[in-house]
Amino acid sequence: MVVAAVACLAAPVAGASAQAPVTPVLTGPSGPTNDATPEFTFSSTPPEPMFECRHYPAAQDPLPEFASCASPHRPVPAPLAEGAWVFEVRAVPDGPPARADFTVDTIPPDTTIDLGPTGPTAVPVFTFSSQDLTASFECRRHRPGETPPEFAPCSSGAPLPWVGDGDWIVEVRAVDPAGNRGAPESRVFTVDTIAPETTITGGPGDTTAATAVFMFSAPGAVGFSCRLDGAAWQACGSPLTYSALSLGPHQFEVTAIDAAGNQDPTPAHHAWQVLRPGLVIPAAVKQATALAKELVQMRRALAKVRLRTLARRRTILFRTFDALTAGTVRVRVRAEVPRQAGRRRVGVLVGKRQVPGAGRHRVRAKVTKRGRTLARSRRSLPVELRLGFTDLAGRSLWTATKLTLRR
Repeated sequence: MVVAAVACLAAPVAGASAQAPVTPVLTGPSGPTNDATPEFTFSSTPPEPMFECRHYPAAQDPLPEFASCASPHRPVPAPLAEGAWVFEVRAVPDGPPARADFTVDTIPPDTTIDLGPTGPTAVPVFTFSSQDLTASFECRRHRPGETPPEFAPCSSGAPLPWVGDGDWIVEVRAVDPAGNRGAPESRVFTVDTIAPETTITGGPGDTTAATAVFMFSAPGAVGFSCRLDGAAWQACGSPLTYSALSLGPHQFEVTAIDAAGNQDPTPAHHAWQVLRPGLVIPAAVKQATALAKELVQMRRALAKVRLRTLARRRTILFRTFDALTAGTVRVRVRAEVPRQAGRRRVGVLVGKRQVPGAGRHRVRAKVTKRGRTLARSRRSLPVELRLGFTDLAGRSLWTATKLTLRR
């Protein structure tokens, strides 16, 4: 509340012993106030035995008469109506009045959140407004289920102070110059600052084919961007096919973006060469699709193999592989194990077979010595299953997936 104080002493009259009436010192609301029953106090020096007061709407004409009053004083009848008012008090007899101009405003301002996230976001920024253009704002944020903190001053469009990942609630309310606080407007959002991890799950090896097919994924991704040989990034989806490739080395890169706008800062990449052509097989996309389907079948078969079985077996038989042409199929299962300088990949299963032509074939994979050791010592073992195929033209395709073997 803003307090007004006015004091004035009249100059003494030459040759007179008595002082002229003194303007009272007045305290009370001045400017906007949400108190419709405001209280004023007043006094004078030297003390005056009596005071007279009056109050009236600022636009009233004619003005009301002064009436006897005492400090403290509340204008009646109360509460006062909304709008601009004037309060005056004077010392009796006929002292110059002290005046306070104030505006009664008891209507709280509205609050609107104009822009801001309602789901995942990496940097929560909200803009808000009120129809009362003189209003300021207060905000608070808290997690669902927590006791909300006190409101604190805030500004529209300013990023919220750093908040941890997870679900949050932000509340905003407008405060007008009279001190009225509007009902809070709230938003629920999720802070997610963890970028997705992009993985290329299938692509060509060194090949004579001018066509390359890539498959890729990233948990939580809502989109991907790809580029070939350092060209501009473009939106893409898996599987992705490049054709009419030139002879020589090539590099493919892909990065994922999640719903919060986080982009993988380390794109996945794959390098290969297009060699001088020999036998050209036009079914590259079909073979890549067949390879991906067979990977699913092999994954199901491998998931049924228990670690205790793996610990005593020498080989594992994968009963089917559907080739579209003659070539070489390779199966590799690897596990990442910790070591002093980080982690390293260890072969668990390795298999290779020459297939004479199109059709379904069996592939037998050998259990490595290190694989049997891991199978004996672990209750579970995360592994990567990689399936590759090279046709007679030298074209190589591969695809991979991850799973966990159980005891």
